[in-house]
Formats: sequence, C-alpha cells, structure tokens
Amino acid sequence: VANTPTAVYGLSNGTEIFSVALVPEWLTHVNLTNESGGQVSQRIVTFISADESSPSFTRYVNETGVISDYLPEGDWIVAVDPYISGSDLMAVHRSLISINESSAPVDLSIQTVTSAHYRINVTDAANDQALQSFVLTAHSEDGLGEFTLPPTGEDGIADIHLMPGNWTVSLNRTDGQTRWIIDDFSLGELSSSNGSQMIPVDAERWINLRGNLFWDLDNDDVYDANEGVGGTNVSITDNLTDEVVQVTSNDEGTWSQFVRVKRNFTISAEKEGFSSNVENVSVDIDSVVADLEMTAALVSVSGVVDILPTERWDEISSSTTIVLY
Repeated sequence: VANTPTAVYGLSNGTEIFSVALVPEWLTHVNLTNESGGQVSQRIVTFISADESSPSFTRYVNETGVISDYLPEGDWIVAVDPYISGSDLMAVHRSLISINESSAPVDLSIQTVTSAHYRINVTDAANDQALQSFVLTAHSEDGLGEFTLPPTGEDGIADIHLMPGNWTVSLNRTDGQTRWIIDDFSLGELSSSNGSQMIPVDAERWINLRGNLFWDLDNDDVYDANEGVGGTNVSITDNLTDEVVQVTSNDEGTWSQFVRVKRNFTISAEKEGFSSNVENVSVDIDSVVADLEMTAALVSVSGVVDILPTERWDEISSSTTIVLY
C-alpha cells in the first residue's frame, strides 16, 4: 500500500468510498559480500529512488549476509554506508538496480569495495582562508545519486569516503551578507585509497551588493525612510564580463543582489518621472551599500482651469502663468 491514507468518518448509515493505491512489490534476494567474497552481516542497506519519485527505505542484512523480502517496484540506488573492514580500511557499496515484474524474483549479489578515501581542503577563493563547518554535497557522475559529506574541520579539511568512480562536489551557503558557491567541482575519477591524498577545493565568494534609491526631499544628501523610490528598475553590470542582472527596488526603495567579489560594477536606475542615475561601484570582499539619489525629471502636465467663464479665460490665458507646487 502506497502512502496509507487516513480518514475520519462520522456515525451514519451512508456509504463512504475509500480509495487505496496499491504499489507492486516483488520478491528480492540480496546477498552482501566483501571484496574477498566473504559474507557481510548485520549491515543496513539503503534503497534510494533513482529518479526521486519514491521515498527511500532501508533493510537490514541478517547474520548470514542476506536480505529476503518483498521490495517496491522501481529503479533504486543500493547503498551501504562506509564501515571498517580490516586493517582500518573502510568498505562501501553503491550501485543501481531495477525491481519489476520482468526481473522478479530478483537475485542480487552486491559486493562492498575499499572506499575512495580522500581529504578535501575547502578554502575561500577570495582570501585563501580555511572554511570551517562547511558541508558539501557529493554528486555521482556515474548515476549513483548524491549525498551529504561530513563538515569541514577548523583547518577546512573534510575526511571523505566515496564509492570509487567519478564524483563532483557542490556548495551554496549564505551567511548574512556573504555567500560561498562551489559549482559542480570535479574530483576526477577516484579509486580505492587510504586517505593520504588531499584535493584542494576553492569556494567562490559572493557578497550582497545593495542600496537605496531615494528622492532627497529634505536636501540632506542622505536616504531617509520616507524618501524611497519604489518600483525602480536597477541594472547591475559586471564590467569584467558585461553580464547584466536586473532587479526592482521595493516599496522603501531598497534593492539588493549577490555579486562576485573583486569586481567593478556599473549600477543604473531608471523610473518614469525621474532622470536616469548611473554610478560605478568597486567591490572587494565585503558587502557594499550603494545609495543612489533620484532626481525628478521634467514631465508634461495638463489640466482645465474652471474658476472663470470660458470667454474670460480665453481673454487672459495668453498672459497668465500657472505655478505648480
């Protein structure tokens, strides 16, 4: 039964229709062995949906190293978490299987192997500082899913155990006004190893470039809460790449956008009724605030003066000046 539904029924003589979806399960035999062919007992095996369409589940390998159970139909990533397997080496397993009617009953033999044991050294690309307590995600390029790596220590180093193969790592972490991004950095093809090799990984630093657009009503050249110009289009141009990002100021005239550090940017603001404003901003490694003063532009104004008869207004209109406040 898939996602067993619950319901509350009152006392009545009526008929209630209750729909229950049935998910096919097929008899599956799993035999877990180590690299030498010996049985591996009393381990937890996790089944992860390959297309993320179903929840993960676990089964326990008994004392003889076997699982015999009815398992849900689908394509599953079978994972055995790292465990000590003699001589202080760690063993792992990760593979892809299909459970369906055509393959049932499924006889599956899986073998753990010595893990790809490496250390990754995560630093801030902007200042080469070690990044402590950062958690990266590992992605298998061999179709074996992804999972969260252990956090980095004070020295920015994380000790990792992966299934041998091709892996990338990624990160997107924001702390206040600073963001660090690792965009699918390739670790290469990793083989079984003892953890002596270090892999340097740089996290690209971004900061929040932000500011306020204001109409300086009190002529003090400083943004005040009641002076914000909302709904203004703000274009942020990276002067190195010419990449343009557009944002819109909120009701208080405030805007913000994360940008790469150690770059120069051109900020332009445009709104009907105001003159365009352009400012150049240099970004180092810390957040930057760039307030832009908006100047009211000339606009066309028209109306009807109805305090005089039309004939009288026609006589004096050519020599009359109307002042707007």
